Amino acid sequence: MDTAIHEDDSEIVAMIKELLETRIRPAVQDDGGDIEY
Repeated sequence: MDTAIHEDDSEIVAMIKELLETRIRPAVQDDGGDIEY
């Protein structure tokens, strides 16, 4: 899975990718894990 935001991503997809990288991934890392794509 690619979380980089691309020009052809819809607005919803871009928002989901941003949330994954800025909120969800850091929270999982703080809990001792990581998200792999």
